[in-house]
Amino acid sequence: MYLEEETLRLSRDTRMLCHIISQIKTLFWMSSSSAPTTLARQLLDKDNLVADADGPVLMVWGCNMVDKWEFIPSPLCHQHPKVRFWISEDTSRNHTGYYDPATEEILSQSPVVPCRPRYVGYRGGVASVQNGSVTMLNTSLPHLSISPLRSNYTFNPPSWERDTTAASNHAPLPVTYEDVGGYVESLGYMIHHIHKKDITYLIIIVTISGVWILFLSPLYRMRRDLREAQRKIDTLLYLMK
Repeated sequence: MYLEEETLRLSRDTRMLCHIISQIKTLFWMSSSSAPTTLARQLLDKDNLVADADGPVLMVWGCNMVDKWEFIPSPLCHQHPKVRFWISEDTSRNHTGYYDPATEEILSQSPVVPCRPRYVGYRGGVASVQNGSVTMLNTSLPHLSISPLRSNYTFNPPSWERDTTAASNHAPLPVTYEDVGGYVESLGYMIHHIHKKDITYLIIIVTISGVWILFLSPLYRMRRDLREAQRKIDTLLYLMK
């Protein structure tokens, strides 16, 4: 039951991220400069959207606020899948998309990633498609996005084997062992983050316990002893009357 709830939550978060991403294309064309830092600054104030620039690659992701403590300057959050954009001077000839070396597949070929929640995998990266040729930009950038496994779950074959401009026209293929493996790998990623969160709570509890044992507990015992001594003195004074 817990596994199903987490899966549905991740799928819902991905759909929400797609809704946020729909604003990026407008911001891109409205931006006075194509510099990633300029666009990132505009995106920072859009619906919990976080952006960061690394050279010509713009990274955008949603932040789901889950934990907020007074002694932490900024809220801790579970990140949505990151979406990366290759900011090119000539966007008419240079398309971007996710590239998965495992399947040799470009999953998207437009400056704005379409809203199709699905698993991509750790080995994905950003690829540039220009005049029908594929150039890898970065294969070390991970991307995670999962959907619940269901009977009609499909994926597309390598896009440039047929048509580099219309990957959506490809005939869907049935789910494979790699899809199941990727699904399990995604759950492992999720469990890893839950584990890290539990460790954070444990560190806080241990720290509070240590402060109590080292500082507060002796003061508490001293106060208790003083009260006991005061009670005995009051008893003696009463008997001496």
